[in-house]
Formats: sequence, C-alpha cells, structure tokens
Amino acid sequence: MKFKYELPGLKENEIFQCATRRINVRTDDHPSKKSRTVEVSLVVSNIFRKGFQKRNDFYLLCDFASQEMPDLELVAKAIAIYKKRWAIEEVHRQMQQNIKWENMRLGSYQGPKNLNALMALALFFIYMSKKYIAKFAAKFPKIINYKKEDLSIPKEFISYRIAEVIIVCINFIIQYKRKLSLAELIDRHQMKIRLR
Repeated sequence: MKFKYELPGLKENEIFQCATRRINVRTDDHPSKKSRTVEVSLVVSNIFRKGFQKRNDFYLLCDFASQEMPDLELVAKAIAIYKKRWAIEEVHRQMQQNIKWENMRLGSYQGPKNLNALMALALFFIYMSKKYIAKFAAKFPKIINYKKEDLSIPKEFISYRIAEVIIVCINFIIQYKRKLSLAELIDRHQMKIRLR
C-alpha cells in the first residue's frame, strides 16, 4: 500500500501517514471456500514525529455508510474517530473505577444491559455537572482542587473529581437525611457526626 495521505497528529510535530483500500472480511466462524464476507475499508497508518516513525503501523477497519466516499475523506474521518480513542478509554475507566462496574454481579444477560444503560446515564449526569465546577470548587475545595497549582490548570479530566463530589453528597443524604451546614460542605473530614 502507498502511504500517500498525510494528516496532523495528536501532538506538535507529529503526522499520520495513511493508506487505504477495500478488503473483504469473513463473517463465518469456520473458514471455507464459500464463506460469507463483507466489504470494508482498511486504513493503515504510521505515526511520525520529527521525521522518525514513532511506533508500528496500526490498522483501522471502517464501514462508513457512504461507500462512494473519496479515499482522502475516508482516511480523515477514520483518523478523526481514532483521535477520540483516549476519551472513550477514559469513559470506560471511570465506569470501572468510580462507579465500580466490575464489582457488580448479575444473574442474567438482561441485567448487564440494564446496568450499562444506567451507568451511561450516571456518567452523562457527571459530565453535564461540569458546568457547576465553580460551585463544587467553593463547597468541596479539597476534592476539586487537590493542590493550589490545580486552580490554574485547565480541568481536562475533572469528571473523576466531580464523581467523587456527587458520591460524597449522595452518601451524606443517605446517611443523615438532613441539610448540611456550610462547614460540613467545605470539608467532609471535619464533619461533626450527629447521632439521633
């Protein structure tokens, strides 16, 4: 394949050199002469930084709706989706760590499907809560801003901290079923536990 397409990379001084062609992929479990196949686009890419290849080639199989798409447009669309890979990985990681997806055990196939839908809704709520980050920082400064330097850093992966704030709030509501004072909201570790 000729790597005739160049696209900007993820970092400065980085480029993707790409090639593409149509291939047939077998869909049957066992190989045979009459195996069913589907035709898809294969995009092969190298990452070059400052003129040197950074790592081995990587391969993307694409099945876009329009099969008449020009090769350059197809490659550009595939690489744009590939660039979102880290954000997708972050979502899965947050489901596993913050929401403890792997700790849940369900007895039927329908259970995990329902659980995944609820997890997606919970994460959507967390990501939409990003617009309240200033209020969270005022009420929970030790959770949102771990260090003073964090105040100036753009909040790239702030969703982990927002999830922690929401978990603390829900735990307060469940445990105490009362409105919290300002002092309790500011620092959860100095909270006075009131037994009824």
